[in-house]
Amino acid sequence: MIIISELIRGPNPFAIEFGELLGRKEEMQLFRGLLSSTTSGNSELMVVMGSFGIGKTALFRAWKVEAEKNGLRTFYVRVNDGDDSENVVEKIVQSGRFENAMNLDSIIMAIEKQSEFGAVIFLDDCEKMKAEGKNKTLGGTLGQFFERVKLTGKHVSLVLGSLVDLDIVGDKKILLKPFSEHDVREFVEKALKKEIRMGEECLTTITSDSSGNPKMIRTICRCIYEKLRENEKVINKGHYLEQLSYIMSTLSSEWFGQLYQIPEAERKVLYQIAINENLPIKEIAQKSKMNNGPANTLAQRLLQRGHIVRLGRGRYRVFSRLYGKYVIERFNLQLTSHSRKRE
Repeated sequence: MIIISELIRGPNPFAIEFGELLGRKEEMQLFRGLLSSTTSGNSELMVVMGSFGIGKTALFRAWKVEAEKNGLRTFYVRVNDGDDSENVVEKIVQSGRFENAMNLDSIIMAIEKQSEFGAVIFLDDCEKMKAEGKNKTLGGTLGQFFERVKLTGKHVSLVLGSLVDLDIVGDKKILLKPFSEHDVREFVEKALKKEIRMGEECLTTITSDSSGNPKMIRTICRCIYEKLRENEKVINKGHYLEQLSYIMSTLSSEWFGQLYQIPEAERKVLYQIAINENLPIKEIAQKSKMNNGPANTLAQRLLQRGHIVRLGRGRYRVFSRLYGKYVIERFNLQLTSHSRKRE
């Protein structure tokens, strides 16, 4: 049994964001190394990768606080679909409220003058940035962006967040791993303390179905907690299964529904990956009734957008089991709807 926390009548302890930094001690140490190097006069480039809800933004928030505690200036920019380098520069200007700073060089020079210990620029959701330059690769674009920073400032580092590897030459990569069962146990204990208990089988099932995704785990626990009766002291697997429909409805409205707004061709490939985990893309193409080339291109787009993760060469799975369940249900519902229309 895992000991967790408060009486049901109080506020739902899973309704607020917390705990996403559990199991991130190594990442914090790596960032402190970046801060030390930055204050010593070296511009560093770090890329943080991980799937939807894995905790990149939460980690950036913690790192931002850590940098400011050490006297560095920080700038946080979220990249939107299609943003180019100039759009990103404009957002840095807005976040720093620079006067008379019209380009990246002038911004970095201003930062150097204003910051005794240096600065860290955080760019989140970098996979959405528009590829530019001769080769038109995202890695090349962001690599050139960093080189411009590095040439102008000696105390300014760049930290990038992305769903996928950006393939930037010379970057320091951090791949955020899902929560382990131990991390989930600690997360639940911190939330609920001592008066309610969660069975090990329930904990294991939640960890497995969420694929260790921190955001999803918090949503699942929030939904279960909302439906507990006042006198219940133990949360077991039965509670999870009983509320699974409600959990899926909540995930759909808060997350999955928006995520699933993708072209029809991508949905076909995503559906086949959801029901045929770890199947080679060649066989996924056959089941999707398309050639290998187009199927591989669509899989790359799904990977780029975070719907799937790579298991090996040409093999993928949906980023969490519950999202896979949602994809299968939605796709089958659509097929049923189309069949009825033809009748």
